Amino acid sequence: MRTALSLLFRAIVLMILFTACGSADTGSLPEKMRAAEEIVWSRFYSPQTDQFYDYLTSYEEGKGLAHLPKPDEVARQYPNDCGYGTGMEDCMISAGIMMTAVLNRYKCDQYAEGPARAEAVFRGIERSIQSVPGEGFVARGFSPFAPGLFYIGSSRDQVTHAVAALWEYYRSGLPSEEVRERIRRSVKDVADRMRRNVTPENDYDFLRADGSPCTRGICKMKNVMPHEAARLAMIYAAAWEITGEREYYELWRANIREAAEGSLHPVSGTATYGILQMQDSLAILAEMEPDPEIRGTLCAAAAEASQLALSRIARLENEKKNYDLTELAPDWREVGGLVPPYRNVWYHTRERGEILLILLKDPNRSFPPEAEAFLRSTLELVDFHRNSSCGVYSVLAAWWTYQARRPAE
Repeated sequence: MRTALSLLFRAIVLMILFTACGSADTGSLPEKMRAAEEIVWSRFYSPQTDQFYDYLTSYEEGKGLAHLPKPDEVARQYPNDCGYGTGMEDCMISAGIMMTAVLNRYKCDQYAEGPARAEAVFRGIERSIQSVPGEGFVARGFSPFAPGLFYIGSSRDQVTHAVAALWEYYRSGLPSEEVRERIRRSVKDVADRMRRNVTPENDYDFLRADGSPCTRGICKMKNVMPHEAARLAMIYAAAWEITGEREYYELWRANIREAAEGSLHPVSGTATYGILQMQDSLAILAEMEPDPEIRGTLCAAAAEASQLALSRIARLENEKKNYDLTELAPDWREVGGLVPPYRNVWYHTRERGEILLILLKDPNRSFPPEAEAFLRSTLELVDFHRNSSCGVYSVLAAWWTYQARRPAE
């Protein structure tokens, strides 16, 4: 009886998703989401860098990214070595999420712009990986106003999304052989940086662009928290699949059991963006894992990540009344960075999409009815025409991932 009721609830939610969610000016939800992608590419993306940025400070055409750092600011590493708060600290995270959005939409409707857009996302990632040619340092991003300059601090978050995006793109069948070779070079460079630098002597830190230790603990790849434990093995596994070089296979196998077992029991207070990066890593590793026992552990860890995500839905539904999601970001120079109260508005949209992606990327492939209801609520809540947060990327990616996986249900 309970199963029948669950299936009935699921059918009702699916029906609502494809009827009531369409807005009057778009006619249907799929059309609304296609229009949303055009907004993302016109407002948040810079063709000068092929990168996507963290927030908008204006809805006027051509003015939304005017706040991004200028050459003198980046050159003197102002306001800090990671560019925190400046609007370009998370370009590689955004690239990974946008790659998912573009590729899954292309699976659904084969849209004409898909291959070119996927390649543009790739170029932005390649630009960051080649910021120091051949060194495999993943720069967070580049400002269109400061060509060639970047902040010297990166993080395992940026690296995780960049490599996961390259793996996903390489497997998609879209890249030409010339682009596939560039993907191989970029992934190889990142994996080689890990091999060289992630050592006991460096406290397993892959180091800043200038070769100095990271001062924040965010570049450490071993002896880390459960949500971070799978990142290193994922990089080596991706490098093995993409390059076919045996060295990366050996590194993957040397690290996989520690990665799987270390990912179990993520801490309940882990940030949702960290859980998404955990799930990305676990999904890739589970897809590639030949050992049933290890794959079972990876899937168990992924299920725990999904449970954490599910537990946060009620909080977000309760909080949504507190925020005006049409609010624009203030200039970071005036307020001191990406800080409250705007940061709370900014992250509300982003966290919604992250929760959905965590559930959709679970290798166990369960997407429960309450998650479908949350997807509907999110799509009703977010006005893509008047939303200044990069959270629109994850919402867009969640919708198209949901659509792409529906036939497999």
